[in-house]
This record gives sequence, structure tokens and C-alpha cells, in this order.
Amino acid sequence: MEYKVDLSKMIASMRNAEDTGLEPEFIETVGELYIYENIIKKDIREEPIFVRDINFDEFDEDDITELIDNKMPYIEDKLDRIGKVVNVFMKMPAKSLMARKFF
Repeated sequence: MEYKVDLSKMIASMRNAEDTGLEPEFIETVGELYIYENIIKKDIREEPIFVRDINFDEFDEDDITELIDNKMPYIEDKLDRIGKVVNVFMKMPAKSLMARKFF
């Protein structure tokens, strides 16, 4: 069985998904959201995180503790799913999906 992927539609969908800005369902407080957006996401993208850029007034110790103690499995699950998708794309052979159609 052969599957075909419409790359232009896929890329457009990915761009739209990226622009939605929806936080994960496990985020419950403004502080958790701040940590997720400004620290966890940067770490995932392997961007440098500078202490001078962190606004410590945006979150408190409870937000950190909650994320580490109770929500790490959710974060790790998200990363695992992303990793699986990336691995599938990496193993796919490069193919030209352009086909001429004559009507």
C-alpha cells in the first residue's frame, strides 16, 4: 500500500497549529504557563536560557514544584510523541510527490 502526502497542505496545517498558541491541557496557572512558555519550550528547542531574561515575579515556588512533581509525565509524553513523529519523517525516503495530471 502506498500513501501520498500533500506537503503543501501539511506545511500549511503545521503553520496554523504553531500559530494557535494554545497551552497544553495540564497547565493550570499563569505561573505554570510562564515557565512552560519561557523556560521549558526554550529548553526543548535548545535555546539558551539566561537568568536575566526570567521574570521571577511571574511564578512562584508552587508552580515549579507542581510542574516537577506532578506534571513532568505529561511534558515527557508530549516530547515522546513529537520524537516519534520526527523519527517517522527521518526514516521516510525522499520522494518527489509532484505528478502531472492531464485533463
